Amino acid sequence: MPNSSCLPPPQLMRRSFFVRLFLLTVLVGGCSIKPPQAPLNKPTVYRNYLAIVNGDSSNFTFCSPDTGECFSGPSIGQKFPPMVRYHDDRLFVIDSSDNSLKVFNARSPYDAPRVLRFSPGSNPYDLAFGPDGRVYVSCLLSNTIHRTDPSVTLLTDELAVPASQGSNPEGLCISNGKLYVALSSFGSGNTVGVIDLSSFAFSPASPLIVAENPQAILEAEGRLHVVCTSGYDSSWANKKQGKVSLIDPMTDTVDPSFIDFSGADPAFAVLADNGHVFIGGSESGLMAYDAATRQVLRGPGNPILRPSSGCLMGLAASGGRVWSCWFKTDGEALEFDADTFERRSSYPVGALPDAIVFVP
Repeated sequence: MPNSSCLPPPQLMRRSFFVRLFLLTVLVGGCSIKPPQAPLNKPTVYRNYLAIVNGDSSNFTFCSPDTGECFSGPSIGQKFPPMVRYHDDRLFVIDSSDNSLKVFNARSPYDAPRVLRFSPGSNPYDLAFGPDGRVYVSCLLSNTIHRTDPSVTLLTDELAVPASQGSNPEGLCISNGKLYVALSSFGSGNTVGVIDLSSFAFSPASPLIVAENPQAILEAEGRLHVVCTSGYDSSWANKKQGKVSLIDPMTDTVDPSFIDFSGADPAFAVLADNGHVFIGGSESGLMAYDAATRQVLRGPGNPILRPSSGCLMGLAASGGRVWSCWFKTDGEALEFDADTFERRSSYPVGALPDAIVFVP
């Protein structure tokens, strides 16, 4: 099973606050549909549910994949929080727009969250969970990595990313006592930083050279899979030439081969129980490959789904099912079969859903 700290972030360079506002303007329009209302007889304990973040209204929608019931959850704060994670009976929500990390009780999520604040303009982006219980957070615009205890409200350790490593840290993954950091350099980068957890410093092996514009990192079949979207440099010469680079975390070497998604802009990723890695991008839709054989099962030429409007943002998986957010004003959470790739269900949520997680 993959390290829980390596579950990939549902994110993309455009998920920085400023570019997300561009998506709002260009991709969607019309009137928002209100999310389902919270029932009066809300469950006292929440289990086996989807937690979806609605970017436009900045609140949760909770959905039960077993019953199909959905209803409105609590407010999160500012608009367009870019990511939600589940860990240790808690829901962690990074809110780039107000530079915070909000920690909800996953079993009673209507309780007021614990809030950790970052410096103004730092743009927190992703987080990973260390084996000692501490949380690591990347900050896209301040070029820093933070390490803190989620039970407190004050940040503790901060590590600056030197120019020799790259810049603009995004996706994080912990493996073999090290923290791996996707350094996108705002679209022109091709490095992954390696941080030793014991010293909280970049290792001598760092940085590792990968494909252009690394976004998300997950661990599967003994390798770190680095999803690289490409195409966000100033010339756009390499637009939609996506790749997945592979790193051996035991030796910190990059495999000479890669998984080719030319013609696509992959940026989101999740590992399903059957060993399929599902990836998605705003223009290329939802695709998949086999983590063991590295065979592309559904690529840019035959995606599982390429929406005719809006885009897919955020991925979650559990028990043979995969879910993605359909980022549009009358938003939906879409469910797919991890084996057959068939679309099984959809759940009405709020406006512009952009992050999702399954809570067991």
